[in-house]
Order: sequence, then C-alpha cells, then structure tokens
Amino acid sequence: MNIVKEQAKDFIESTEVPYSNYRLYMSRVKEWLFEYNKSSSQAEFLSSLISHFKKEMDEVASNYKNPDERIDIQQYQHLIFRLNDELEEVKENVPQGTFFEEDKQLVNEKIEEILREMQTLKNGQEIIYEDLSKELNEMKEYFFLNKKTWSQLFIGKLSTMISSGVISQTASTKIVELIQEDYSNLIESL
Repeated sequence: MNIVKEQAKDFIESTEVPYSNYRLYMSRVKEWLFEYNKSSSQAEFLSSLISHFKKEMDEVASNYKNPDERIDIQQYQHLIFRLNDELEEVKENVPQGTFFEEDKQLVNEKIEEILREMQTLKNGQEIIYEDLSKELNEMKEYFFLNKKTWSQLFIGKLSTMISSGVISQTASTKIVELIQEDYSNLIESL
C-alpha cells in the first residue's frame, strides 16, 4: 500500500474543489504538502492529484462534442496547470535520478511491451517465458531505487538471464531495442 497515494485519495475526497477560486484550493494543497518532509513524497502527492483530475476531466470531456469550449473543461485545465506548476517547483528539490510517476508508468509500459514481444517469440525460440516474466515484473517493485541503480539492476538481470540461457541473444537484442525506443536514457544514464 502506498501511503502517499492513499493520503492523496483522502485529500481529494475530503476537499471540495472551488473551481472559481483556485488560490483557496492551492493553499489547501500547499498546507498538506508541509506535512511531508521529503520532496519526493510531495511530488508523489501532487502527481496523484494531477492524475486524478486528468482522468476526471477526460471523463467529463467524453460527454461533449467540443470539450475545449466548455467552461468546466477549462476549469479542470486551469487546476491541472496550477498543480503542475507546483509539481515542477517541488521536483527541483528532489534528488536527481528519482523515479516520478510518469517515469514509472513509462518503464511499466516498456516492461509490458517486452513481455508481449517475448510472448510472440516464445513459440519460435526456446526461452523460458515464465522466468522472464517473473524477473521483469519484479523490476516494478524496485522504483524506490534511483534511476541509475535501477538501470544497473535491470541490466544485471538481463545479463544473468542471457548467460544462463533463459533468454537468447536474439531475444535480448529485441529487449534492448524496445527499451531504447522510448527510454534511451536508461542505459546511457549509467
């Protein structure tokens, strides 16, 4: 259970959004942020709020033909803008190499893509898909590490799987290609 995400959920449920007065809502957000000692917790809290309001805005927008012209959609956009602005300020104090929600989401998507690709290669090559799946899914639990350490662990796991024969050279090349498509800094950050 992620305590910060749970607290963000509680905050959303207990704090009414006065769309006509963003300053009031943002002052409440900032009061809550003072409860956290770590900038990374503050960033996670703000990311959770932003994610929630983006989903809510998308649901509301799906009901309209021209959502950009709707005042309620514009109010969501203003609120998300102000939360993003606060998040950017908080991120300046977070240690470099920390995983943010968007980083976690990107890496999780890449891991899922790798697993889908490996599933298609599974029948044509002798790889042990279950072992690969277990190892890659396990990497999702290590986001508390900084990016450099996480990348080293990931590359180490790949190297071990290649050397032990769990995955072939062809499959490992495919994995590296998939990672480099959108997350090219993963290996370069070492």
